[in-house]
Amino acid sequence: MAATNAWPEYEETGTYICQPRRSFRPNAEYLGFYAKRQIYPVFPRILAFRRDIVFDRETIRQLRATNEPEDAQLAEVIERDLNASSRTYAREGTPLQVVLLDANSGFTLDHPIRHDGRAAWLRGQRYTSSRALKTAPATTEELRAAGG
Repeated sequence: MAATNAWPEYEETGTYICQPRRSFRPNAEYLGFYAKRQIYPVFPRILAFRRDIVFDRETIRQLRATNEPEDAQLAEVIERDLNASSRTYAREGTPLQVVLLDANSGFTLDHPIRHDGRAAWLRGQRYTSSRALKTAPATTEELRAAGG
């Protein structure tokens, strides 16, 4: 998924949606968002990874039938996505991975972290420690200096 879609989608659904086999570090606790040459200041806690979720009406029905809160949230995300006319990419029938997130148990900085270098800060995935992020650097250069 394009990075420009990830942040608005998180704000709307509380999730991060990506390709089904995308790997994450097993000990990753938080997820951050990078777009427009900045790291956004909100780092929600990762609650669960749901892999190979087919975005279709049958999956919505099956998820709702379990009566589990997490499944109900996932069904809502899929339904909202399938009903959205503004999507620029088709997902119906596509298996995807949904990362369920919780901002309340994550952390938020006072400001975004601006990327000040010429080279790209992010290609694919990048990991840094929450300790380095919580030093609240103003720039990615300061984040690097803090061990991130």
